[in-house]
Amino acid sequence: MTDPQIADPIVDLQRERERLRSSERRTVPPIDYGGGGPHDPGMEARVARLEQDMQEIKSDLKAVRSDLSDIKVKLAGLDGRFAGLEGRLGALPTSLQLLGFAVAVFLAAGVFRFFEPRMFPAAPPQPALTQPR
Repeated sequence: MTDPQIADPIVDLQRERERLRSSERRTVPPIDYGGGGPHDPGMEARVARLEQDMQEIKSDLKAVRSDLSDIKVKLAGLDGRFAGLEGRLGALPTSLQLLGFAVAVFLAAGVFRFFEPRMFPAAPPQPALTQPR
């Protein structure tokens, strides 16, 4: 069961839609498919405006294509530069390798310090000085 308060606006909307459709049929001239002249007097102006807009769109599209080709050339140049950079980055030592090198340097310094050769022999002990009596 439908609520009468809801059904009435729906019927009113349907009637209004049918009324608008029938008024559109009366105001829009029919299209002649038989090859006769135009029935809409503003059609020539509308078509001319569309043609002008299409010319503007075509010129804008040419500018966009030109910009895109420039971007492609620049990207190709960057690709070559990044390829060289990738090879150079692969040759760099890793953090673990750098840490290992630093530890090895400190260990070598400690070992050399421990086994340091003495260039000069130790001086013989000096006799104790006695004080005059």
